[in-house]
Amino acid sequence: MSFRPVSGLILVFVLLAALLHAQGTGDNPPSVIERHEPEYSAEAARAFVQSTVLLSIVVGEDGKAHDIKVAEAAGFGLDEKAIEAIGTWIFQPGTKDGHPAALAANVEMNFHLQVRNATEDHSGQFARLNFPLPPGTVHPELIAGKLPGNRLATGDQALRFRLQVDVDGLPRNIAVLGSTDKVWEQQVLRVIRAWRFKPASVEGAAVAADGIFELAHSAPPEPEPMFMEQAESDRPQRRAPAPVQIAGLVPRGNHTATRLANGTVLLAGGAAPGTTAHETASAQIFDPVTRTIANTGNMVTARQGHTATLLKDGTVLIAGGVAGTRPLASAEIFDPSTGRFSAIGSMHEARSDHAAALLQDGRVLICGGGLNSTEIYDPRTKAFSPAGQLRSTRGSVQAIALKDGRVLIVGAGIGPAEVFNPESGAFSELDGTMPGRAVFSATLLDSGQVLIAGGSAGDKGGERANADIFDPIVNTFHSTGSPASARSWHAAVLLSGGKVLVAGGSAGGREGTLAQTEIYDPASQTFSPGPVLAGLHIGHTVTLLEDGSVLVAGSTEANNGSSAELLILK
Repeated sequence: MSFRPVSGLILVFVLLAALLHAQGTGDNPPSVIERHEPEYSAEAARAFVQSTVLLSIVVGEDGKAHDIKVAEAAGFGLDEKAIEAIGTWIFQPGTKDGHPAALAANVEMNFHLQVRNATEDHSGQFARLNFPLPPGTVHPELIAGKLPGNRLATGDQALRFRLQVDVDGLPRNIAVLGSTDKVWEQQVLRVIRAWRFKPASVEGAAVAADGIFELAHSAPPEPEPMFMEQAESDRPQRRAPAPVQIAGLVPRGNHTATRLANGTVLLAGGAAPGTTAHETASAQIFDPVTRTIANTGNMVTARQGHTATLLKDGTVLIAGGVAGTRPLASAEIFDPSTGRFSAIGSMHEARSDHAAALLQDGRVLICGGGLNSTEIYDPRTKAFSPAGQLRSTRGSVQAIALKDGRVLIVGAGIGPAEVFNPESGAFSELDGTMPGRAVFSATLLDSGQVLIAGGSAGDKGGERANADIFDPIVNTFHSTGSPASARSWHAAVLLSGGKVLVAGGSAGGREGTLAQTEIYDPASQTFSPGPVLAGLHIGHTVTLLEDGSVLVAGSTEANNGSSAELLILK
């Protein structure tokens, strides 16, 4: 066995069974003399897939497998791995009437991941993803996304969906064919919609492919309680594990962090803490498996206050920013397959502290940066083109791609929040808006709503200790539970369970003094204390990793620019 574990988890391949069922009527069925365990496919390992492949073979008189066919497919690249492995097996041929004979047999290979230290339960889970395709068609490959964990339910549960992967690798036309658990069904639907594929192809040309996805899990019945539950006040308080400090970060703040399709994190640009700007072209990769940070190729241009957008082909668009006091119009692309950056055409206007949002068709909307102009980057032409005008000039701005395809644009500006409609190319102001704020966080929730938290009150000064929710159904904002601490220049990230971590920032001008994080629960609409950070972070990044932990990296706070820590959330 040789495959690289992913997501910081220990993944162990176990061949649970290789059962041969002779189809002939000979004296003895064939038996295995020597077998080699198949490798787990990278696609299945990334997605936490457990499944079974049933192969139909003919064991020849030479003791080798012939006429190998997949009788029951698993998808996710496991069928090919099973076929590769069976071709290396050596058998004792079966006999008929006392003589060696070629006999048909079935071989069942169970692919099972033993996952430790996971924040999601994948035990007892079984998945299939099959695309019935004509000969000569390369099946779609899941390159971003994983299976959802088992919801907290007892007994056996099973789901079955129909979906299409279009030529851009997006899941479309998802339909429920069978479901035993409506709550889990909705959770899985949200996960599937976020999947990204390398599309099916014929002679190198992308084609749409229809498939069936099946997911099931078995859970033992919950035992009857033997004692009365303790009152909440009597229970010992659980403390979050201490952050794991990560060495090797080049000192940086106002940089970007992008989780790549393989689960690693690209940390790019920024400036070293100091009284004057010291932009860096340095870029590094954090590997959650080894928990190490290593250098990769430098950016073409040193910059801070830029944007980084993960494109659908797995590359990263770096755009704008500032060098010294000079806003930048330049842009570049990072290719994870080579670890290098390459320059592309410049934006039409130089901008920094702007916002970028990936549209559903793969283009990128870029807006703000002290301007009311917008532009769109098209990865097919690798060029920028002017788009519509914002109703307000915006500096510290956030652009959030909504699940309905629109983009919410909110932040520092005179007017109310705006929404961009890619189909019409039009910007429209919202009738009701939240109180004005800058340097806040905006996080897309699983429900499709957006949490707006903290920030400064603009010309009134002072950080805000309140939060708002944007509801895209009615296009309005409403207040929600308030954080315990007022903060600005912080960062927030959606956790794997649907809650939001708010971390770091400034309070009352005391930069980076907020070591206590907070967690927002959309179900109760309340904030509660989260882990305590080891370092002081402002101008930092927070990135959710595939195993549910969070990487907090960088700071503009003196002596904390090289601070990187891993929060293990339970």
